[in-house]
Amino acid sequence: MDWPLILRLGSLGVLMGLLTSLVGMPVSVEPWVWILIYAIWIAVLVHRRHPAPIRTATAASLLAGALAGTAQTLLFGTYRANNPWSADQIAGLDATSAAPGVIGTGLAAGLIFGLVTGAVARVIIRRRFCSAL
Repeated sequence: MDWPLILRLGSLGVLMGLLTSLVGMPVSVEPWVWILIYAIWIAVLVHRRHPAPIRTATAASLLAGALAGTAQTLLFGTYRANNPWSADQIAGLDATSAAPGVIGTGLAAGLIFGLVTGAVARVIIRRRFCSAL
């Protein structure tokens, strides 16, 4: 496991958590921002010819999801104020009652997107660098 890379990639979860909480982000936009982040991760993994892209991307993505969810939970009042399009989903919740769902969603999405990101990077690495063998 490439822990320094996992920590660097995963720390983008803090940025996303702060961005969605302090600025707000429509539900229709947030997945596209994450996809952009994951595309950058793929480029990094391919550029490095990373030997274990699936494990690395999955670990980084789980960390990013946990950090984003934690930031949103810690700033829940601000998150609620800056995300009116999510008002129906979070109505009546406080940070404590929202935490399991918010962090759990981050972890679930992190697992799925991490596996896909790592698999895409692995396919590209194999096709690009192993085709000469």
